[in-house]
Amino acid sequence: MKQLEYTIVIPVYNKEGFMIRCISSALNQTLAPSSILIIDDASTDQSIKEITPFLFDKRIKLIQLKKNGGTSKLLNEALRYIKTPYFIQLDGDDWLEPNAAKELVSALHSNPSAGFAYGNHHFYYYDKKNELNNIKPMIAPNFENKYDLLLKLSFMINPRCYRTKSIIDMGGWIIDYPFDKWEGRFFEDVQMILRLANKYSWIHVNKFLHNITINMNTSQHDGKLSLINFNHLRMSMYEYMLEEWGGEYSPLWNIESGYILLKDLTFNKAK
Repeated sequence: MKQLEYTIVIPVYNKEGFMIRCISSALNQTLAPSSILIIDDASTDQSIKEITPFLFDKRIKLIQLKKNGGTSKLLNEALRYIKTPYFIQLDGDDWLEPNAAKELVSALHSNPSAGFAYGNHHFYYYDKKNELNNIKPMIAPNFENKYDLLLKLSFMINPRCYRTKSIIDMGGWIIDYPFDKWEGRFFEDVQMILRLANKYSWIHVNKFLHNITINMNTSQHDGKLSLINFNHLRMSMYEYMLEEWGGEYSPLWNIESGYILLKDLTFNKAK
């Protein structure tokens, strides 16, 4: 149905060895995508070579950026090309279960006030021998409200299906936060979920719909982020969002294995 048309957006930066599995999972959805938008962030490996055999399918559009800009800039570029009411973000080294799109898009279509829908995922990692192991099921929480979401967001929810209009109305991904010298290269997923949660409802489809891989031998971003900077970004973003939400609460932080995590929120009586 035209009302259930959607796009799968695949951000790519040096995903050689993963693209065939990723794109195949996008093509094999039980609810077929209207388009698959692959945006390459100036990869320096053989990612494009793996993508090229799929370009016979007219639904697939490949955009190659001349300069690496990071995920936020890449996704803002994607917004220029998305013509469907919904889109699913699928990282180049991950893959979708066949029913992922049908479950997520249908859920969003049935709930017009929701800005995004998410499901559960399986987590895999590649060890030093490049072997895929340690399968771990990740069941996403049900969030009661935006503050509950902030507290429970210990790992990013996947997969994520967005209502395109909601993202456009938000102005896309922000790349110029005063505390972020990396221009939105990191925490772009957290950024968008928290901003959407301030204006829209959301839907949790309690099914395993997505598979995530982490290569422990390489950085998962287009630039290394030290633990100090990681903690700084997490704290700064959460504090910034709490102020954006009216400053009713202040964060209480806890340190676990060197990582600063949000422990609780305290109510600001004066406000």
